Amino acid sequence: MKKKQLNTILIEVSFPNSQPEHLLFGHLTPNLLLEELEKLREKTGQKNLQDLNIVVTHRKPTKDNPEIIKRSSWKTIFKG
Repeated sequence: MKKKQLNTILIEVSFPNSQPEHLLFGHLTPNLLLEELEKLREKTGQKNLQDLNIVVTHRKPTKDNPEIIKRSSWKTIFKG
């Protein structure tokens, strides 16, 4: 990121925020994705990650999960 060579991250967010952590089995929720992005921002010393494209993959198709994840991810990542 510092050298402007990273412009896109492809990352999985399999479950909505309502999924209990003990049932995530290593997968992410929108809130956990936000935590990981904050770690990336801190580690790279960036003020923000606004120039970074984030592609969310691997949403579990159970019930309305894909739509819930999509709405939650958008609100979580782009709040304010």
